[in-house]
This record gives sequence, C-alpha cells and structure tokens, in this order.
Amino acid sequence: MVAEMLHFFGQNEALTCFSADLHDPELRTRVESHDFDVLIALGGDGSMLRAGHLCAPQALPILGINTGHFGFLTEVKDGQWQPALQRVLNGDYRIEDRMMLRVERWRAEDLLGSWDALNEVVIAR
Repeated sequence: MVAEMLHFFGQNEALTCFSADLHDPELRTRVESHDFDVLIALGGDGSMLRAGHLCAPQALPILGINTGHFGFLTEVKDGQWQPALQRVLNGDYRIEDRMMLRVERWRAEDLLGSWDALNEVVIAR
C-alpha cells in the first residue's frame, strides 16, 4: 500500500512525500522542523497513538488509515485511502481537535515522571 500511495502522491504533485517508520529519527527531526502539513499514519490504534505522541507537540494534523483490526482512532478504512487522500489534496477536509491528557507521577514533593496520553491512562499496582 505504501508504494501505491507514493505513486499516488507523485501523480498528484504532492510537494513533500516521505515514507518511514514512526520510530525513525529522521521523521522526528522533520516533524519537529515543521516540514509537513499532515502526517498520514498507516496501521491501527497503536500507530495512531504513536503518531499522536510524535505530532501533538508540533500541532501537526494526523490522518489515520486503518490497516489493523479495530481502528477506533483511525479515520479512513483500508480500501478507502485514495478518495480520502484526494479530498485532502483538494482541501476538502476538516481538522478535529483531540484532547490529550498530561499524566504525572508524584511521591511526596518529588515528580517521578510525566507523560502525554491520547485516549486513556491506566493506574495499576
């Protein structure tokens, strides 16, 4: 699917196109440098959560294309990516803001850690 998308973007003269794993250091650098107008995440909810952690600090919109099983957090189903991307390229879209949670772990007066969470936090023993 990635090769098909890269071809699609090439045919539609997308200015920037980059394919990488969400853990790729170059991708992080380019997101932090504001090189992109949108990040397209392929996968399931785990991919969307990782993309959220990567993109939220830069306020970079994410379009999730579900290639996983459930895809509660993704917007586009696997077989519908081409019309969805065409709408994005045509400017026919809306950005939905999502609230993120800031979780902090304290012991007495000491902050032990802090994390950003997209949709849930689990407190366990």
